[in-house]
Amino acid sequence: MTERITADWPDGASDARVPPRIRRIGSYPISKVRVVRILPALAGAVLALAACGRNTPTGRVCTLVACLGQLQVVLDGPGASRVTGIRVSAADSSRLWSCTAATPCTGAEGVSFSGFTPDTVTIRVVTATDSTAFTVAPAYTTVYPNGPGCPGECRTASVAITISP
Repeated sequence: MTERITADWPDGASDARVPPRIRRIGSYPISKVRVVRILPALAGAVLALAACGRNTPTGRVCTLVACLGQLQVVLDGPGASRVTGIRVSAADSSRLWSCTAATPCTGAEGVSFSGFTPDTVTIRVVTATDSTAFTVAPAYTTVYPNGPGCPGECRTASVAITISP
């Protein structure tokens, strides 16, 4: 079936000019066609705005960003380039980071261990010839990614270790 487009010409002409106003597309008035095309976009925009935040009993608007605490280990010093791995361990768990060209252990960002925030941690720095352990109590700061005072807070800390040659 072919769609029929009718148009109003101010002077009644039927030449190939662009019509100034389209009244119908097929059997639907143009206003319904526009509404049908606009409604999905409008619904998507409303859902996106609703997902951006929610009101709390105190009137704050909070987002719903997930947050995992993390311990960051930053290596520096002349011997940092010799490190082949970092093992962090606490009473109930441990994690290992293998240093490679693709996943280096050096740099300003250091190595982040997401979801690992013990009160006391043993950090073992491994080289090709030996390893050295450091036991520290990281100074954590609390981060609120969903807004100040909103639920979903997490702890982060950074520990800097200087490696001798």
